[in-house]
Amino acid sequence: ANALLKVAEAVNSDLNCRVKASGVLEAVTGGCDCERASFFLVDEVKAEQVLYSNDPDVLDFRFPLHAGVSGAVVGGCVPVRIPDAYADPRFNQDGDLKSGFVTRDMLAVPII
Repeated sequence: ANALLKVAEAVNSDLNCRVKASGVLEAVTGGCDCERASFFLVDEVKAEQVLYSNDPDVLDFRFPLHAGVSGAVVGGCVPVRIPDAYADPRFNQDGDLKSGFVTRDMLAVPII
């Protein structure tokens, strides 16, 4: 519950997207005891998702709005838990391939 409060505070703390994403990523990795985190913001004008990550090897990416696991979360506005990322056809492996990190499981949650 404390991690969710920190995420909510980070989302509402700043208008700068990079600053906002940094605060969310810090709250998530600290509060959820996870190795890596990603934060997607929706660019409604371009109908894209913009990826921010706490992995220095993964630079900002843009994806079609409804692509991948995050697209399913955006489209359904419901959380998604994936116990084996590579077994899920929605999982985009590009970040892992660029960074050498291996994503094992995922939790994707919409923040409205």
